[in-house]
Amino acid sequence: MEYVLISNKDNVKVCLDNGHKYAVRDIKKGEQIIKYGFLIGVACEDIKKGEQVHSHNLKTSLAGTLEYTYSPDFEYPESTEPAVINAYERKNGDIGIRNDVWIIPTVGCVNSIAKVLADKTGAFCFTHPYGCSQLGGDLEVTQKVLCGLVKHPNAGGVLVLGLGCENNNIAEFKKILGNYDEERIRFLNCQDFDDEIAKGVKIITELQSLAENDTRTAVSISRLKIGLKCGGSDGLSGITANPLCGKITDRLVSMGGTAVLTEVPEMFGAEQVLMNRCVDENVFDETVGLINNYKEYLNNNQSEEICKKLINAYDKRLAEDDRITSDYISSMEIITATYKKNEAFVDKLADLYRKSKKYEKEYQCLSKAMKNGIDSADIKKRTNEVRYMNKISPLAYSDVKGPSNGEYVVTYNEYMITFSEAGKSSRSLYEYMSLANNNGDRIYTTDKDSRLISGKGVVLGIFDFKILEDAGVYSQGLVPVKNNGKYSYYDEFAKKAFGDFDYAGCFYNGKAAVKNNGVWYLINTKGEKVGDEYKDIVLSETGSYMSNDVMIASTKEGTYTIYNNKLEEKANVTCSEIGKTSNNGLIAFKNNNKWGFVNEEGKIVIEPQYDNAKSFSYGLAAVYSKGKWGFIDKNNEVVIDYKFKDTDSDAAYYFNSNGSCYVGTDDNNENEDVKLQLLSLIIGIKND
Repeated sequence: MEYVLISNKDNVKVCLDNGHKYAVRDIKKGEQIIKYGFLIGVACEDIKKGEQVHSHNLKTSLAGTLEYTYSPDFEYPESTEPAVINAYERKNGDIGIRNDVWIIPTVGCVNSIAKVLADKTGAFCFTHPYGCSQLGGDLEVTQKVLCGLVKHPNAGGVLVLGLGCENNNIAEFKKILGNYDEERIRFLNCQDFDDEIAKGVKIITELQSLAENDTRTAVSISRLKIGLKCGGSDGLSGITANPLCGKITDRLVSMGGTAVLTEVPEMFGAEQVLMNRCVDENVFDETVGLINNYKEYLNNNQSEEICKKLINAYDKRLAEDDRITSDYISSMEIITATYKKNEAFVDKLADLYRKSKKYEKEYQCLSKAMKNGIDSADIKKRTNEVRYMNKISPLAYSDVKGPSNGEYVVTYNEYMITFSEAGKSSRSLYEYMSLANNNGDRIYTTDKDSRLISGKGVVLGIFDFKILEDAGVYSQGLVPVKNNGKYSYYDEFAKKAFGDFDYAGCFYNGKAAVKNNGVWYLINTKGEKVGDEYKDIVLSETGSYMSNDVMIASTKEGTYTIYNNKLEEKANVTCSEIGKTSNNGLIAFKNNNKWGFVNEEGKIVIEPQYDNAKSFSYGLAAVYSKGKWGFIDKNNEVVIDYKFKDTDSDAAYYFNSNGSCYVGTDDNNENEDVKLQLLSLIIGIKND
């Protein structure tokens, strides 16, 4: 690795591969850490030569208000370059280097309208969440910031967009704005027009026409002002981007221009460096005042008690006007970021996200709190609660098959229809439909006949009988079809190829599982028996003997064997029944009339304790207890309460990757048949 020593005064060097600091000599606990030739902190433990210097062994040397000494040691470089640039001159004497048309909302309530206008016209919009119910100094700060944007010299024209009922309404805003260029700054109250979009487009188009006629003129660079802001530093910005910005700034100032540092906290730790560059002692004193006043402000306004008072004030305002919710959320995000281990603050922010139906944000908030060390039972409960919040589709079905090729086949009012994993339905109804293969090929039955149709809509073959009993997935040129109580395989032309079985599954890797006279075995695509006989083979949702590269079968009573994709034994499980293979590797099994879970190595993960169970799917498993189905996670904690009914559908109670599954319901009417409805997790399945 390559290192660089930035200053001869430094006792740390920078690795050019990762940007981290490393000691160039032994450093004692309490000794100053010098980088860039200046103090950046203090060693909080002994550091050996070559060790990384980071937050684990370095603490800040920042303190409260301090006394500083004026020690000027800087001279701006002389410039021999022409101090002239081409820029746009504005009527008030300012110059801009751009000539855009901007949309400035007075209130966050019109952000969506501003975005529509921007999309239609190509203008830039500066959205923000403020201006609605702000009062006092809070409102004044918002107004000052917006005034700065409205009068910014880089704007060749500005549309100030208001609603009409906000505290920061256009009439009040104009009082703060003062004198302005009436030709280039226009105003629009949305509530004053039937079609505010059309009116806004008209105004912006006029402003764009004016701006198009503007030309750049040669002006002195001394009239140029630039702002510098932290862009998200990394380990190398101190030796790359920051020096570059510094050199540009020095050159600009040497030619009479102006540079503005816009983030006071970014000065902390380097304030003495800046003070040594002050042009005279008066400027030095003003800089000292700026730094110390800001430190006092932070100390006085960032206590937990102050935050609690702020929350109480927001609660009172929220009771009167829920439109301030977005402002409240913004404030709480700052507070929780400052006080990472305050559970009450986290609860409040989570409540606000819930109120705004920002469930993803709520989950992230609670998850972050747990990572920050808040591991109370309440926070854990809330995290699981929002993670597995769900809704149920109002539509109900009598049967569900699948999924296959990303969709289910459901029976609806005695007809079959397809639904995607997200719950989007097709429009066509059929008397019967088989599951589709990966190409979309499947069997359709109408009132006329049954056909094997490709995913591109091409009729491959027409059966000489109606398929209303059952059919499997078409694969490797063959499809299992049930007719007159028996299964046979049919080819791509819908002609019988072979077989009369009690059951027949679809083909996978040249093999399919069949059952005859109580015995299970595998056959090849010629219908020939291959391999051993089994008492049972556990099939996938598509009827395949193999799922997730695992086969589960029984050769003797009371034992099931788990095989790999080469049909080699992996493990044996003592049980009377076993579930499908799991994409999470946890399989339901029954022993002594109770269900638990094993992994693919046959090790018991959750002891048998349930009346029934389905294998895990995407981090959750359906379990049956006291006459109802619910869902548990891998920690055996109930995350969706027991409230669902038993159903005969093999496809029910397995989650898909979209965070949805079909569950049994009866609309709380015990006399009705059990129906299947789609349950969807609101924020989906995370981190499984």
